[in-house]
Amino acid sequence: MTYEQTPVSQHDNEHSSTLALPGEAEKGNLSAIPGLAHLASPPQSGAGGGGAAGQRERQNAADLTSLFTAHRTASGFSSKPVEAGTIRRLYDLARLGPTSGNCAPARFAFITSASARQRMLEALSPGNRDKVAQAPLMVVVGQDPLFFDHLPKLNPQQPLRDWFASDVGLSEETAFRNSTLQGAYMLMAARALGLATLPLSGFDAPLVEDMFLREQGWQANFLIAMGWPSEDTSSGPGPRLPRLLFEEACLCL
Repeated sequence: MTYEQTPVSQHDNEHSSTLALPGEAEKGNLSAIPGLAHLASPPQSGAGGGGAAGQRERQNAADLTSLFTAHRTASGFSSKPVEAGTIRRLYDLARLGPTSGNCAPARFAFITSASARQRMLEALSPGNRDKVAQAPLMVVVGQDPLFFDHLPKLNPQQPLRDWFASDVGLSEETAFRNSTLQGAYMLMAARALGLATLPLSGFDAPLVEDMFLREQGWQANFLIAMGWPSEDTSSGPGPRLPRLLFEEACLCL
C-alpha cells in the first residue's frame, strides 16, 4: 500500500525552487476535486499586496504550494544521489517538530548504498518493488522502544523516564504515535527541500528490522522512498484522487 503524494520541485543551484508542475492546471488536480477548488488559486492580497504584509502573504502562498498543493506521489526518481549533507539537513529539520513531552521516539535508518537498497527491495510487497527500485534513498521510519531512557536529557524538568519505563502499554503507544508524527515531519522536510517522496506501508517489518535495525533494537514503522524528481516527465501522475470533504471528516464542537 502506498500513500498518495509527491513533490514536483527541484533543488539547490541546479534546480528551480518553483514547485509548480507543468500541466497541473490542465489536469485540474485541485479545482476538479469537490471542496478543494479554493486551493487552486493563490489568495488575494490585501491593501494592494504591497509592503511587508503582502510579501509575507506571497511567501505563505509559496510555502503552501511547496508543501501541499503542488506535490504528488513520486512516479519516478532522478539517478542523482541524495548527498549526506541533504540527509543530515532532513533530520535536522524533522527533529524540530513537537512530540508529547519532547519524547522524540522516532529513529531513522537512511538506506543509501546499492547493496542495502537491493536488500530492502526483498522486504517490500511485490506491488511496491518496481515503484521504488530506482529511488536513491530509502528511509526506515522507526521507533526506539526504550526512548524513555533519553528523557532525562530531552525533558529534564519532568521525571518522565520512570513513568514510561513502568508502563509498557503506555510506552509502546507513545512510541508508535509520536514516531509516526515524526515520520510525517520527515516527509514534509523532504518536500520543503524539493525531494520526491513515496511513503510505503506494504513491507515485511520483521525482515526490515532483522536486516537493518537489530543491533539498535529499533522497530520499523513505515518507509519513505526519496530522491530528486525524475527528469522524465512523460509518465507523471494522473489526476489527483478524491479527498473527503470537511463535512465528512471534521467536527466543530
